Amino acid sequence: MWHETNAVDDGTIRRETCFPESAGEWILSGPYIHIANPLFKTPRRVCEANGHYDALDLTMLPEDYLPRTNYVPACDAETYRARTPRVPWGDQKRVTEFYSCVNREMLSQAGERTLLATIVPSGVGQVHTVFSNIFESTERLVEYVAMALSLCVDFRVKSTGMGHANKTLMDRLPYAADHQLTLRALLLNCLMTNFADLWLECWHDDFRNQRWSKSDPRLDNNRFACLGPEWRWETPLRTDYERRQALVEIDVLAARELGLTLAEVCTIYRIQFPVLQQNENDTWYDQRGRIVFTCSKGLPNVGFSRPEWEEIRNMTFGTVSRTITDDTLPGGPRERVITYVPPFDRCDREQDYATAWRFFEENGA
Repeated sequence: MWHETNAVDDGTIRRETCFPESAGEWILSGPYIHIANPLFKTPRRVCEANGHYDALDLTMLPEDYLPRTNYVPACDAETYRARTPRVPWGDQKRVTEFYSCVNREMLSQAGERTLLATIVPSGVGQVHTVFSNIFESTERLVEYVAMALSLCVDFRVKSTGMGHANKTLMDRLPYAADHQLTLRALLLNCLMTNFADLWLECWHDDFRNQRWSKSDPRLDNNRFACLGPEWRWETPLRTDYERRQALVEIDVLAARELGLTLAEVCTIYRIQFPVLQQNENDTWYDQRGRIVFTCSKGLPNVGFSRPEWEEIRNMTFGTVSRTITDDTLPGGPRERVITYVPPFDRCDREQDYATAWRFFEENGA
């Protein structure tokens, strides 16, 4: 959409790190997004290097939250709109009038995952480090994104050896019209009130009949039964544990759509995604579903440091807290206390794949 240098030079955008007043002032770059998460990180108030971003705590964000943006429109609204690209169909509306699938344009072949895709609301712009696909049908958009989130489709992208997720690559990816898949994609992506219209457009009454494939106190099946066509703050998945489980189930549902076997999915995971496997093996959750410790380099300052973790990892009762300085919300910085409830445990992804496979096989997926 916007070339970072050219669009600054011609007065379309300007470099300014601030909280936008609306989605129309939010201009995306790569670090903001991750798999199924348009609110992965926000720039710090002084953002001058790649590491100057903080991970967002989805359980603490207000429903109308927008992260800081490093660029804002530099021209008046009419000029900005006139310069915005159009879609090729119908009355050729501006691309910012649609929800879109966005992904980091640069592929990390050696990273935890290769394809990092999510949905962003209408109004949002992006610089060229982010690539977007826009669909005439919102349901087709979600069907496409749901598959793009899966490990199997990520493997397809990884196997090309390409360094960039451009149109040639993204046009080759599949989609699947399966409500179990699309619901999980919606629950992961629709994190703020800007997604209310998308949620309503894609709503199906059978969403209420869904269940988790895994039995765990941190996975409440009542959350499905309580869903409705009206988006609420409680609608999306916000805890680390729930979000991980939804991605596991997307992996299995997508694999079944593609005709793969459980053994093939596990082989793809074990051989092609060693960093993901390493992070899974050393990411620990508390009894509220919050990450208490992780070795993931993509989540610095999430949970305790390793020395602190070694002191508390064997706790079996009580609580443990850490105090952080949170500067991810307007009006900050502010001190915030995060409390964790032991005992702490980790997940076995291959075992969870097997459990989910049996569940969906028995329930006709």
